[in-house]
Amino acid sequence: IQKGENFKLRLNYRNTKEILEASYEVMVENIDEAFIDDSDLDILDPEYANRSGEKPFILYANTLQEEITGAFNLAQDILKQEGDNYKICIVICGYTNYEISEYAKLINLKCLDGSTNFSDNNIFISDLEQTKGFEFNIVIILNCNEGILPSKELPGDEAFRSGCQLYVAMTRAKDRLFLSYSNEPSRWFSKIHTLVNQSTWDNFVDFEKLDILNLP
Repeated sequence: IQKGENFKLRLNYRNTKEILEASYEVMVENIDEAFIDDSDLDILDPEYANRSGEKPFILYANTLQEEITGAFNLAQDILKQEGDNYKICIVICGYTNYEISEYAKLINLKCLDGSTNFSDNNIFISDLEQTKGFEFNIVIILNCNEGILPSKELPGDEAFRSGCQLYVAMTRAKDRLFLSYSNEPSRWFSKIHTLVNQSTWDNFVDFEKLDILNLP
C-alpha cells in the first residue's frame, strides 16, 4: 500500500497524531494491501490529525496477570486525577467475548457489548473485536504477544482480521494509548519503535503494594 492511497481526506478530531501514526504503521506495514482494499476499514491519515499528544507506550510485564493488575490500577489512578467524565477501556487479546464477559463479573467491571451504558461506567473491559464503534480517552491493550497477535492458530490469510481489529482498537483511544506484552512482543510492533515509548509496568504501578488479579 502506498501512503495516501486509501484515505478519506478529512480532518480527524478524535485521535492525536501520535496515536494515528503508530496505528497506521502497524496496519500498512503488516497487512496485505488486498485485504485492506476488500475490507470496510476506514484507515485514517495521521497527517490530518487535529492535535498532538504523547507517544503511545509499549509496556512489558512478567505475566499477563501483572498486565491486568497494572492496567486496572493505572486506570483507577488516572480516574482519580481526571474525574468522572473520563472513559478508559482495557482490552485483553486472545480471549473470546464470552470469556472476557465472565471475567468482568469477577472483577466488577463492565464488559463492552451492545448494551453498554457509558453514563454509568468509567472503566470498561473488552476483547479485541468489541471495541468498534466506541471512543475512550485511554485504551490499554494487553496480551500483545507473538502468537496472540497474530494468533498462531489462524492461517496466514486469516491473520489480517486480527490486524484490522487491532487497528480499530488502537484508534479508539482519543488521548493516550498503551500496548502491553509479557512474553515476546508481537512482530506487528517491530517497525514502530520510533513512534512509541518503551517501558515496563513497574514504572507505572508498584506491584509489591497490589494484589495480583488472575484470569480464571
